[in-house]
Amino acid sequence: MMHLPCILLSILINLISSTFSFRFGTYNIRAGSNFEHVYNLTETAKTIQHFNFDFLALQEVDNMTTRHPVDQTTFIAQYDPEQRFQAYHFEKMRNFQNGGYGVSILSKKSTVNRVLTYHYNNTTPEQCEVSKEGDYCQGLVLFEIPFELQDKTQLSIYFGTTHLGIGLGGLQQLTEAKQIVRWMTDSIINVTHNPYVIFMTGDFNTIPTDDSIK
Repeated sequence: MMHLPCILLSILINLISSTFSFRFGTYNIRAGSNFEHVYNLTETAKTIQHFNFDFLALQEVDNMTTRHPVDQTTFIAQYDPEQRFQAYHFEKMRNFQNGGYGVSILSKKSTVNRVLTYHYNNTTPEQCEVSKEGDYCQGLVLFEIPFELQDKTQLSIYFGTTHLGIGLGGLQQLTEAKQIVRWMTDSIINVTHNPYVIFMTGDFNTIPTDDSIK
């Protein structure tokens, strides 16, 4: 991740005029560190609670590592008993400190049709199929969430997240973004029969005008 303040993005998307609205969020939690760079997972969970997201994407998530021996995804999902996330998934990008390091998706809507995952890196994606300690692999995870429109049309909402590498000059990010686009084309766009929307979030380690975003 670039040395920038942790960014919390809240997007309110009106799907049907103004009848229904969902709140989507994406947050690089830096393995549970707060804005002062001090580990405090409870503070992270409270920050998330404040925004009352319906769907949430997380990057830089630890899962039972030596430095943080806790399932951070589950902790955040269950932190607020009054507005728990009903479905959540941690996707390990790579082995790290006897545990896992990766990205997560959380949803307060309990019905999820599919969980889609993909692993990649900027040189040899094949090594990410069975990664070893020290292999630098990136990960992607999406939920396919069913939604019925007012005219009874069945809409598939794909909400996902990833974390691109941090190569200087943007070449690594562009290479990885192309891999993601190819995978989405083969796994979603070319095979989906229902109308669909894709919301792809993440820490892209770049700026909006970079080729990897375009």
